Amino acid sequence: MNSLFGKITMTIGVLAACMSLIFWNTYKGRLALDIFSTMTPDQAFGFTKLFAAFAFITVLVLFVMFLGRDRSKD
Repeated sequence: MNSLFGKITMTIGVLAACMSLIFWNTYKGRLALDIFSTMTPDQAFGFTKLFAAFAFITVLVLFVMFLGRDRSKD
């Protein structure tokens, strides 16, 4: 996996796995909330999209922090 395609594929796979992990953990916790019984289906769907966006932004921030770390330490 030394090719550019391999590196890109691995990066996308890791980002997708991290986003899935964050989304699944928040999704499990929010299913137990009582607020969903008072929401319409459209509101619940919007809330789910919000959590997906939150997971995506969190993974992007973590990725940028990973790229910005100091690699010159020996």
